[in-house]
Amino acid sequence: MDDYEEALRTLQALEKAVSLADHLREHELAGLAVALEREFEDGEDPAAVAGKVLKDIGNRLLQLENAIAGRKVTIASQRTKVEKLKCLHDVFRRLTNNPAISQVCIEVEEKQGSNTYRIVDQDGVDLSPLLSQGDLNSLALALFFGLSSSATEHCAMGMLMLDDPSQSMGTGHKARCSASVGAV
Repeated sequence: MDDYEEALRTLQALEKAVSLADHLREHELAGLAVALEREFEDGEDPAAVAGKVLKDIGNRLLQLENAIAGRKVTIASQRTKVEKLKCLHDVFRRLTNNPAISQVCIEVEEKQGSNTYRIVDQDGVDLSPLLSQGDLNSLALALFFGLSSSATEHCAMGMLMLDDPSQSMGTGHKARCSASVGAV
């Protein structure tokens, strides 16, 4: 769980950085006003100086707005990923009760036109060849339940339809699966 908490602390630090950038923008405007006053004192044409400063202000504000917007999107995306991963992990642990796996992670290899996903344990070991068929089915259910549980109001799945989710599961898996369905 430390990785999830670390990721959330990192996201909170990024959110603070975005907040500081907002304050910086306000101070930037105050600094430009002082610079404008200095230019007027030097006897330059006020209209030319004002035009130059306003253009500079516009460019700086646009850069700051773009940087802030980019950070906010990154923060929201990372927060969603962390929440989904934590939910996946929690549901998998609840379904399988497998003591050998303390953490479930998804590794994504991005390729042009497609992505490759690997489900690994806390040590980066691929879980596919290690899990029983019942555990693999539980992993698939954990993916569906995790996505459903962490869905936001903008991308919520209205419902989940499962076709024989208990196939190849032992009695313990089935009992934990039925208990988990109610929780989702």
